[in-house]
Amino acid sequence: MVKLQRLWPALEAPFGVAGVRAELVRIFGDELPFAEPFLRRLPEPSEIYPCEQLGWSGCPRRIATHPDGRIVAVCGCDPPACETLELRAKHLVCYELDVPLLCKCLGPTLGFTVSPAKLAGRQDVWSAGFFTGDGAVRSPVFLILPASRHELRRVIDHLLAEYATAFIVLVPTLRLVDPSLEERLGRREARLVVLQDALVVADGKLLASQTLPSLVVAAAEQVAPPQPAPPAGRPRLPRSAGSPQAVRAVVAYMEGRGLGVTQFATQVDTTDRTVRNFLKRGKMRRSSFKTMAARMGLTTEQLLRGEVPKETT
Repeated sequence: MVKLQRLWPALEAPFGVAGVRAELVRIFGDELPFAEPFLRRLPEPSEIYPCEQLGWSGCPRRIATHPDGRIVAVCGCDPPACETLELRAKHLVCYELDVPLLCKCLGPTLGFTVSPAKLAGRQDVWSAGFFTGDGAVRSPVFLILPASRHELRRVIDHLLAEYATAFIVLVPTLRLVDPSLEERLGRREARLVVLQDALVVADGKLLASQTLPSLVVAAAEQVAPPQPAPPAGRPRLPRSAGSPQAVRAVVAYMEGRGLGVTQFATQVDTTDRTVRNFLKRGKMRRSSFKTMAARMGLTTEQLLRGEVPKETT
């Protein structure tokens, strides 16, 4: 079994994947057959043709059709720097990456239910489908084809802000993923799956190196490696704190004082997003929870039990 070394990095190109077959051969090399299932043919022929002498001003070649039907690719430089090529109509057929087709190829191989759709309001991330794990819990699967580290970070920020439940992120390679990003995903129990590692070639076919459940477990172990045990007699406190009772107490406190989310966030020295996430998921960073309880006139233990200051009962 071997990994594909050109296909997956190509999906992170700044301007996407598109071109005539000669250009696709330059991009994918002998891995082109594995990309063909998720490339779609465009209705219009290409008006340009790639030049082997990359970097020349005015290239690639321009297409010209003679009255007798001959098709030629003419150098775009003045004076010409490369020879004119005789072509056929088939050489001008243009292809581009079709993300829904890519999702349909990945789903059966990795083991998730395919339901491709561009995420509402986003141009850089696709909802690929759902993975059903233990207990029939459906986790959304997102496909991100980032062109830069900044773009990937921005998309992950959006997903973490919009989705309270665990989800799975598919990325072509690890090239643009930094450790802090993996750590943030791990804290939400979101899983990162790298396609270059998850899919391999065996007997001329693209296969999953592991089942998706195994990949999810492996990703979780990578994101959250085992930590050394705390010294005896000093139990490790969890990083987050909260309870359903605490959420109800906070809601009662806000309603009793007529506070909106922004006003309450200011009072307890945190952000709107932190408060909204707490009301949605019932957890926040322990230090923030302790501060919130103190600003409400409670101890951490009282707020965890759901106690409310007398003024709001």
